[in-house]
Amino acid sequence: MNEKRDRFLRMRELRLPKAVKGIQLLQAFSRGRDYEARRDERMEIVRELEQAVDVVRGAYGLPPAGSQPQQQMPLSEELPVSRVPVSSADKRDIKAAYQKIADGNVREGMLSLRKVILGWSPEDGT
Repeated sequence: MNEKRDRFLRMRELRLPKAVKGIQLLQAFSRGRDYEARRDERMEIVRELEQAVDVVRGAYGLPPAGSQPQQQMPLSEELPVSRVPVSSADKRDIKAAYQKIADGNVREGMLSLRKVILGWSPEDGT
């Protein structure tokens, strides 16, 4: 493995458990016998956590949680394609379009597929 990958794995193992533990500690506020928090205070905790997660999602190039499709599309190395010969460039473009759709960019992914299948897109008019 390369140095950056090793560093990522090492740091992830240190930071992720701390973040999860912090969330678990906030969850303890839900125990009414130990804490008294109003509904608006509990909602504020959840809002701040959701905002922080959306910032992380954005940093990773992922859409905000609410904009994702409900069910993730499975991605694999071999995408189901018709039995007609497909060029490697078209396979690459199909995989990229499929990834856009899986990431929640359905319109952009469909336009990319249209370009592969029909050989044109509305934007370029060719």
